[in-house]
Amino acid sequence: MRCILRTAIVFRPIISSAVLCLVQVTLLGACTSTKQPLGASDQQPAATVVNALATSPALDTPPPAPEGVDGELWARLVAELERVLAEEGTARRTAAVPTGQASAVCDLGSYTASGSTYYTWSYRNQGDYDLNGEVNIADLTMIGLHFGKNTLSDDWQQAQLADGDSNMEVNIADVTPIGTNFGGRIDGYELQKSPDGTQPYTMMADYGFTPGDVTTGIYPPFEHIGPLVIFGPTFRVVPYVDDGGQRAYGIASYVVGSGNNNLGDRWHTSRANNFRDGLAMVEGPAGIGGTWSVDLEGFSELNLFAEPVVDQTGMIYLGTTSQSVLTEMLPGHFYAVSPQGDLEWDYSTISGVGMAAATNRRGRIVIGDISGMVYCLASDGKQYWRQQLAGGLVFGGPLLDDAGTVFILSHTLSISGITSSTLYKLTPDGEIDWSRALDRPCQGAPVFSPDGHVTVVDELGEV
Repeated sequence: MRCILRTAIVFRPIISSAVLCLVQVTLLGACTSTKQPLGASDQQPAATVVNALATSPALDTPPPAPEGVDGELWARLVAELERVLAEEGTARRTAAVPTGQASAVCDLGSYTASGSTYYTWSYRNQGDYDLNGEVNIADLTMIGLHFGKNTLSDDWQQAQLADGDSNMEVNIADVTPIGTNFGGRIDGYELQKSPDGTQPYTMMADYGFTPGDVTTGIYPPFEHIGPLVIFGPTFRVVPYVDDGGQRAYGIASYVVGSGNNNLGDRWHTSRANNFRDGLAMVEGPAGIGGTWSVDLEGFSELNLFAEPVVDQTGMIYLGTTSQSVLTEMLPGHFYAVSPQGDLEWDYSTISGVGMAAATNRRGRIVIGDISGMVYCLASDGKQYWRQQLAGGLVFGGPLLDDAGTVFILSHTLSISGITSSTLYKLTPDGEIDWSRALDRPCQGAPVFSPDGHVTVVDELGEV
């Protein structure tokens, strides 16, 4: 392993000193069919601490520590929740639809397949760590069970449900989202459309909430299947609480356009699209307009940055590695920076990230690190899945289609350099579908050809 890491630093077509300036990032310029949420028949309601109190907003008689949670830690969590409730004035609030931005759907997307357009999104309700649709004292249980865990933990997929402040670690601060959104409830979602994004939105489909399963760590998913749409309407989803037919609505998701069916324009990836030809469907700024910069703390001139990628909402993603990562196999970092220049989150990876990310219109982000681990994340940093591959992920970047299928190259490294390369196909759930060992090493990235085939080029120029 150390031999691999010593030599990896010389292979860096996308990790060069030219991108070190990204320590300070600067921008210039300014009739439909439906079906039930995915897996609804298989999902079971999450366990609660004490049923009699789980739906009560009051903490007059806090429940005892649940099984598996240390008693002293539980008392500390309850005391912190009482403090936040008193400070926020939410202790006696009745159930209401969440109004905070962190409870808005962050991964609404659409893709076309088999003559239909698919709309997908996942449940978000900040503080609802047991995925039962309402924020209450029972949600402290997940913090207690996963206290101190972070993205490097083996069971982060489950632990992340209790990371309410999205700082990539479960700690005492995750009690605050429960307190500020206490009683926050979601009964369902409306999928809405507008002819052009400026006219009023009208309901296209209605989906009731289905509880999630905390043992999977997957936020309850939803899917709507409609007729094929190529150009025209825009779409959004809005959560609601329905009390006797009187609906109260929460914050709408970002808007998704129907887009077009050009393979090269669908995704955001290294060099603008999955052809990697650098042709973006926008015009550059005419002059120097408003600018901003953000410092990524704790870095030195030895840090190496992959190419940044910008998704459909304007969020900027970039991975980092460093000389110490390459020689000592230390954790790397993957950053999300908002369009306004705010550092949104920092996801720690097992090893350094030297390749550019790829995102798709389902709100998914795929990256790989030098250890061979592939990560699929949402735009708020939550993990969909991760998968270990044989070999290191050093060059280029992954391909990611609208359905969530991933194509990525891994490499076997030695003192003399790359000795072999393998092309992997991963399913939208992160499972290895197939792999193909190539005749010779490849140092570039795979690309999609216009007919949808995957193309790679080896070191001798064989396609």
